[in-house]
Amino acid sequence: MDLRLVHPLFDRVRALELPPDTWVIFGSGPMIARGIIPLENDLDIMCLPATWDWARQFGPLDYLETEGVYVISIEDGAITLGTGWAYGDIDVPELITRADMIDGLPFAPLDAVVAYKKIAARPKDALHLKLIDDYLAAGHL
Repeated sequence: MDLRLVHPLFDRVRALELPPDTWVIFGSGPMIARGIIPLENDLDIMCLPATWDWARQFGPLDYLETEGVYVISIEDGAITLGTGWAYGDIDVPELITRADMIDGLPFAPLDAVVAYKKIAARPKDALHLKLIDDYLAAGHL
């Protein structure tokens, strides 16, 4: 996609120089990249186990109790890396293969975001699903 991502967190992700084809931005990140929602909290990165082990040099290991997963926390949690997702059965290699490249960064496709948001069913997810529907109805991919 031919979008320019201007938030400093995207530059920080680039600066990590994670190995290509081993990671993908997930969570709300694909919505942020497409301008559906603003970047208000953090960026979540799903990666292969070897990349996650390598990336441990960038930040501490944190346990997210509400999600029941371990993540590498960078920039005080503004960027998190994990190998699994708390909601649904996420096939990380498949997400990586299907990633949409936006301004040089890999983002999970919106259908994967929709699937996990339906399973997570948190308060913010209903709004996010509506915003994605509106975005797609307007002819965006």
